[in-house]
Amino acid sequence: MRLLIAAKNYAEAISEARFILKEDEDNLDALLLRGRAYYYLADHDVATRHYQKGLRLDPEHGELKKAYFALKNLLKKTKLAEDNAKKGKLRVDVEDYKSAIALDPDHVAHNMYLHLGLCKLLVKLGRGKDAINACIEVLTVDEEHTEALVQRGDTKLLTEDWEGAVADIKSAAEKSPRDMSIWESLMKAEKALKISQRKDWYKILGVSKTSTISEIKQAYKKLALQWHLDKNVDNREEAENKFREIAAAYEILGDDDKRARYDHGEDIEVCNWLTFKSMVVMVFDF
Repeated sequence: MRLLIAAKNYAEAISEARFILKEDEDNLDALLLRGRAYYYLADHDVATRHYQKGLRLDPEHGELKKAYFALKNLLKKTKLAEDNAKKGKLRVDVEDYKSAIALDPDHVAHNMYLHLGLCKLLVKLGRGKDAINACIEVLTVDEEHTEALVQRGDTKLLTEDWEGAVADIKSAAEKSPRDMSIWESLMKAEKALKISQRKDWYKILGVSKTSTISEIKQAYKKLALQWHLDKNVDNREEAENKFREIAAAYEILGDDDKRARYDHGEDIEVCNWLTFKSMVVMVFDF
């Protein structure tokens, strides 16, 4: 049985121990090893019952005591991590999860659960790269783990890997087609991808999304003067293109309604009637 557990063949170890316990229900080695097999399958309640039965027969059995108290400590650490997550103690809780994982690196089945919890936590903290690593720990064991795929997709949104986010969440949606929450996450990711592929008018004007209309006007006027034809005689074509782009950005961001629609992800068409001459005049219309 020890060899079976070492080979991670837990189901067969459980079966072998069952035959022994049928003949001798008080066999301490069988109770220990069957409990250990259930432990590594993350069936902790059954593992606990096997350890407890063995310890009732021999309270000083070294291996049973070690296994039993190690399991109790793991469950205690896991509960602490879960409770602190619910209380919103996010930064402290990162260490709680890491501490629980470190207790038994070989406990793959339970550590998958802990890594997933850590991934969710790191997403909330905005720590994208660390969160991706936590999700990968889960997906390395089970590449079709639906929740881990969704979490990694959400994490990729943080790191602006828009296409990767869509791919992960779409894969999860295909595996759980009836889970509407996953489809909602997919719609969110697809919207983010679409937005990422359009022109960033804020970036073109060099302003932030929280800029006031006055700041937007000032930025537009500064850039328009910078790319005025009189100052760009030797690169007229580049100047004209830049000017058109700057004017288009101002047309959208300088209008409260268009700006709001743009911020909500709508594609706003820029007026085609804007000629270069009219754009030059607009610089002085403040």
